[in-house]
Amino acid sequence: MRPLSAYGCLFLVLLGLSSCAKSPEAEDYLHPPVPYPFSDWRIAEGVFVDGKLWLRSGDNRISEGLVSLDLSTNTQTTQFERDVIDIERSGEHLWVLRTDSENRKVVTISVFEGGVFREFAGFALAMNDRPIALLVHDDQPVVLLAHSVRIWSKVRKVW
Repeated sequence: MRPLSAYGCLFLVLLGLSSCAKSPEAEDYLHPPVPYPFSDWRIAEGVFVDGKLWLRSGDNRISEGLVSLDLSTNTQTTQFERDVIDIERSGEHLWVLRTDSENRKVVTISVFEGGVFREFAGFALAMNDRPIALLVHDDQPVVLLAHSVRIWSKVRKVW
């Protein structure tokens, strides 16, 4: 399943809000809409996991962030302000590929499960290499790099 485009994410948010709207005769109205989390960024992709819409900003000129929108409580939470390269849904888990904010040559994969992020695994990048995308199948991540591919071994638990 491919991530949604920015228009697809916006459509899902508006569809969810409109389906919850009450009739004009009702005294209590829907809460104000969730503020747009990336006012100066564009949405690169979005996935729906664990009752939340997860949006990753995307512009190759700036660091990318990750925000979750909980439509049931009308709240937003900034999970990572920057350094997010890619997100992927596998089953009921959200996987996040990001670089270390202090050392850009270290890549980390985090998994959202049980309401929190936990670090799954990481590795150091070779010189002149950069991460491009994350793929996950059956809890086995694959990281596509500019000059190579890293595949996680579930048996040996190494790259």
